[in-house]
Amino acid sequence: MRLFSNPLRLAGLLLPVLLLASPVAAEVFRLRDGGRIVGRLLNEDQVPRRDYTIELSAGGQITLAKDEVLERTPLRPNEEKYEKLRAECPDTVEGHWELAAWCLTNHLPSQRDAHLNRILELDPNHERARRALGYTRIDGAWQIRKEVMESQGLQLYRGRYRTKQEIEILQRDEKDQRTRNEWRGKMKRYSAWLDGAKHEQGR
Repeated sequence: MRLFSNPLRLAGLLLPVLLLASPVAAEVFRLRDGGRIVGRLLNEDQVPRRDYTIELSAGGQITLAKDEVLERTPLRPNEEKYEKLRAECPDTVEGHWELAAWCLTNHLPSQRDAHLNRILELDPNHERARRALGYTRIDGAWQIRKEVMESQGLQLYRGRYRTKQEIEILQRDEKDQRTRNEWRGKMKRYSAWLDGAKHEQGR
């Protein structure tokens, strides 16, 4: 499936988790501050490693100190395909929505959120993007459902928002159930041991 029929290079694409990404890069550099850079390492032969000089998509490069990079990993097949599609993505609501849908299907949640957030920069009232990011409309204003529920003292636990007291009860019940299961396992092993001992005595 071809997502975009008119490929465009997007110099101004504002995707926080994908800044400085290269569509033809071979590696992902995961940063200590939580970000990530996709690019090609230029100083591969540097020993000992002091820094990383990375080729960027716009033809420039960036140099990062060694301690700024937590790890570097090869692009997974879905990430490699994504980088190619991202380079072709028009900077429009429709383009980002289509690519966000592709990211959902291909298990790239952070990239999907980046495109959904870009949609909101272009169209703050885009309802489907709002809801996909967890917003709900309350008194005519868009608010993050998680933040609303937490402001009411509720926390997400096992797929539902619950009170702190309810969570404590559930956790206590779960702990009791684990203890019972452990004792059942021990009793079964003990019973099997007794049966084996009786069998040996009967010989």
